[in-house]
Amino acid sequence: MGSTRCPEKIMRFINKKTLLECIIERVQYSKVDTIVVATTENESDNIVERLCEKRNIACFRGSEEDVLSRFYLAAKKYKADIIVRITADDPFKDPQIINLIIDTILVGKYDYVSNTIKPTYPDGLDVEAFTFSALKRAYTEAQLASEREHVTPFIWKNPDMFCCYNVTYKKDLSDMRWTLDTEDDYEFAVSVYKYFKDQEIFYMDDILKVLKEHPELAMINQGHIKNEGYMKSIREESKMNKGVIDRICDLEKQYVNEVLATDFRSSKGSIMMQRLEQSFADYSGRKYAISFINGTQNMHAALVAKGIGEGDEVIVPPLTMASTTFAVLQAGATPIFADVCEDSFLIDLKSIESNISNRTKAIIPVSLYGLVPQMDKIMEIAEKYNLFVLEDDAECFGGTYKGKKVGTFGHAASFSFQSSKHLTAGEGGMIITDDLELAQNIRRVGSLGYAGVSANKGKITKTDIQDPDYCRHVSMGWNYRMPELCAAVALAQVERAEELIEVRTNVGKRMLEVVGDCSWLHPQHMEEEGINTYWTVAMRLDTEIVSWHEFRDKYLEYGGDGIYAAWKLTYQEPMFQNMQLNGMEHKLTRGKEYYLQQSICPIAERIQPQILQFKTNYWDETVLKQQLDVLKKTIAWFENK
Repeated sequence: MGSTRCPEKIMRFINKKTLLECIIERVQYSKVDTIVVATTENESDNIVERLCEKRNIACFRGSEEDVLSRFYLAAKKYKADIIVRITADDPFKDPQIINLIIDTILVGKYDYVSNTIKPTYPDGLDVEAFTFSALKRAYTEAQLASEREHVTPFIWKNPDMFCCYNVTYKKDLSDMRWTLDTEDDYEFAVSVYKYFKDQEIFYMDDILKVLKEHPELAMINQGHIKNEGYMKSIREESKMNKGVIDRICDLEKQYVNEVLATDFRSSKGSIMMQRLEQSFADYSGRKYAISFINGTQNMHAALVAKGIGEGDEVIVPPLTMASTTFAVLQAGATPIFADVCEDSFLIDLKSIESNISNRTKAIIPVSLYGLVPQMDKIMEIAEKYNLFVLEDDAECFGGTYKGKKVGTFGHAASFSFQSSKHLTAGEGGMIITDDLELAQNIRRVGSLGYAGVSANKGKITKTDIQDPDYCRHVSMGWNYRMPELCAAVALAQVERAEELIEVRTNVGKRMLEVVGDCSWLHPQHMEEEGINTYWTVAMRLDTEIVSWHEFRDKYLEYGGDGIYAAWKLTYQEPMFQNMQLNGMEHKLTRGKEYYLQQSICPIAERIQPQILQFKTNYWDETVLKQQLDVLKKTIAWFENK
């Protein structure tokens, strides 16, 4: 009964019967000789026991958390020799598949048989069968919470102990979702059952025929995560692993293997991308999420989609990775540099407004090092001058400003999955927005201008192109789509976002505790309420007693892991100084003299050489403590010099 996503789901009605009754009746058409409903001892499950009494079905009640013990004790009480595990949230359990699993375990003398080790059946037709002796050993020896909560992992994860076999279908249908865990799953189930309301029983092939005739039904509940409960248990165990957090864990590997299992067939080519985009939209709190090959192309596509190009100006800060400016140049527009604030290192409001001209079309504020700019005031400026605001939040997953989440202020926001970021896929990017028209345009810019893509659809289908008269390209576009392997890793990272971001936030806070009240180290900060998620810990070295290089060298001498410098200001890089912009220099609204002048951004020019950037991606508590001690010793050495 205890579902948060679809409360009391087993007592929901489908075709005038509860979900639990539907499943019981379907199992009764199989070779299973005794049905036992194994539910919890919670008071809320009394209704389940009453229903079983009404239907003359055995009911066993046991632990809510230790489901393995519940199954074992139920099997022991009813003297089962072979246990067929049927979950109570799958309204389409197929008696024919159940019989196939039973026949296989009986004939093959296996300990465990299922169609789930390498799934090929639709999600929701899962069936497991195992011997009582295998269940007893799992009950006796399983230690992990995930193994106790999900009954069978101890068995199928240990093929050296148990003889296991996987039953497969003639083709892979595992991307179909026929289970019931959310409200849209319930809508899907009710919709499909309507086609069989006058039939006593129907099978997988019957459902496939209906879905072929009515493909819109399959779209009702797309984009959900498979085996989410088990994956959550795995993540919780990872957190408890003696102070060590895995940057890449079993979840990422599972999703990558799911992609590899498709053999990169074009029909399966966007499943992981769709799951990632839905997950990221849910995580960020915005309507549309569109994945890209990297963060730079995110911003390029957004600017082009907004119609920004040659003759237009875009205001950017110079103290950040040059990719922000590259995106402007790639769109054919002109970057105009606004200065930064001395304490926060973030774009300055007065400088933004003073740089606005009749050519200005957009502002790209950067959430630098994990700290969010004054986005409410930036949006006020944008509204005043009718400007497009594109947040560059590549370094700020999970940050907030005045209680509002990063990425939800601007008209659109860009994130990066580059290898050093809070969440990574090695490379990749994501744009989020609530603007449907903008989302549609961004998708087309990044997907070769395909007619068949949309805000929520990232790839054309075989149906689209199986027509010689089909017009593929309705506009100019680039091939900026994220590969499925990257999407698989990114999806796992988004699902683990809380723990991964927490690692860096914790490291940042502890580094600042070490710095304490040191008078010549000034950490990045902003007076307004906000949460810094510390992509790095950045601070200004403001003293005559030690130079930047001397501090870095002493830090290394004590065993430090290195200190990064801030990027040279973008307009001070040779590409601008020498006007080597791959032809884009001819499209600029400002001449070379603008970029060569002294003090375009005086504060940024003064503080850039002072900034020390300390790593925060320490996943092992032992290593972190050692680095904190190095920082403490380095500061003490110069203070006592």
